[in-house]
Amino acid sequence: MFHLYNHVVYTNKDYLIPAFAFISYITEYRFVDNITLDSMNKTIFMSPPNYNIIDYNIATKGNGYSIAINTTHTFEKNILEYTRSGNNWLSITIPNGIVDSSSMHSLKFSEPIIDFKTKQMDDVAQVSFLLNVIPDKVVLNSNKKKITMDIFVSKEKTSEQIKKEALRIDTIVLDAGHGGKDPGACVKNCKIKEKDITLMLTKKIGNILSQKYNLNVIYTREDDRFVTLKNRTKIANENNAKLFISIHANSISTSPNTKGFETYYLKIDKTNTAISEVEKRENNVIQEFEKDIENYEAISKIDAALIHNKNSKGSRVLAEFIQKELESKFNKKLNRGVKQAGFQVLWGATMPNVLIEVGFITNDEERNNLLSPKYQNKMAEGIASAIMKYKEEYEKFGF
Repeated sequence: MFHLYNHVVYTNKDYLIPAFAFISYITEYRFVDNITLDSMNKTIFMSPPNYNIIDYNIATKGNGYSIAINTTHTFEKNILEYTRSGNNWLSITIPNGIVDSSSMHSLKFSEPIIDFKTKQMDDVAQVSFLLNVIPDKVVLNSNKKKITMDIFVSKEKTSEQIKKEALRIDTIVLDAGHGGKDPGACVKNCKIKEKDITLMLTKKIGNILSQKYNLNVIYTREDDRFVTLKNRTKIANENNAKLFISIHANSISTSPNTKGFETYYLKIDKTNTAISEVEKRENNVIQEFEKDIENYEAISKIDAALIHNKNSKGSRVLAEFIQKELESKFNKKLNRGVKQAGFQVLWGATMPNVLIEVGFITNDEERNNLLSPKYQNKMAEGIASAIMKYKEEYEKFGF
């Protein structure tokens, strides 16, 4: 909130803002850098952004590649820094850089770049390249209005390295079901909500995976907020996740003695046959809390149909590992098995994906267990163990 000193005037459906105070603030706080008033305070001048990172090009060398980022002046080499992520992104951080993102993103990818992104922060620009080769060495240089990254690749082992990289499971997205205005299933006059149980359990699973097994864990939500079903899988896709796991708690009002855990993988229903109560309940979030139902289903169905066959086996194997590990942690009678359903939260995920119903909050005993930190820890350990066993087998043999 800012004090503009003069009144804002409302006339003929327009708001007239005192220009001098307004421009003083937006330049002082750097909301906009390229706006000024003339000496008479009568005219506003606005100039194009002063980009100093323009575009890039790639050259092939005998022992690799060279990526040249063209700039308007020569940046000091010692202020530049590059990083490499586990999923083969090569990023360069440029202090005092202002990147022309529109120009950069208009360029077509060529070998070895398969994806590209830019990020502009205060006084710092970051340019990132996703590579389809694994560099043995990267040399960073800057001269003559050009930043170069020379990428050295050992030809005889590149294909084997790429194969291992493709099989490596390093990033996992954990999805705490429901949240915010969507409580999920609830009991005891809605004092006990599914969204709270799933969030507590999801964080415990994530802590084990990141701290004990050193995996990169990304959450679709880390607090009590509403996230659309479409955006949950979008988070996984945009972060190049290798697994997507959605955590839920079950309920059935007509059978309070029903209890146990079950894991689902996606089934695309092409015949519009009858769906299960649990599928109907979990998908009901679209009708109740999301407005663009028809658009959502049309897009998701196309995406799901294209990628279903690719991920089906991996998803089924992951579901089997989870049920087996949870059975070993708890009573065999609680194992309700591996099932298939058309859960909308799984549609569109481009990696193996499952939805786990960890128990029934409509069963008094199981609800108390699910609220117990000790029980949650045990269940989190079982799910994390299943993920690691899947990871080990997949990285050895693939599916």
